[in-house]
Amino acid sequence: MVKRVMCQFDFGLYMAVKLFGASWMRQTRTAQNILASSDIAFTYVDVQKNPIMTQVLDTVLGDYSLPVLFVDGRAYKGVEKVREYLASL
Repeated sequence: MVKRVMCQFDFGLYMAVKLFGASWMRQTRTAQNILASSDIAFTYVDVQKNPIMTQVLDTVLGDYSLPVLFVDGRAYKGVEKVREYLASL
């Protein structure tokens, strides 16, 4: 089932900016605010509303902490990594 879901995602060389998180988490809201205030267009995926996404993230990333930002196929795990990504722009 996880493979089927993964096939539905664009994990190609370049992909849209996606933020995976849980809406109840302060860290997720912080990451959303950071991206929005930096004028970074992103798609938000609430893993709580789509629980299979946690399985997908487990398969793709192994250990991770929410939020997870994917940019061009690279994962930035946690708010501090999101900040580091923005600082690198």
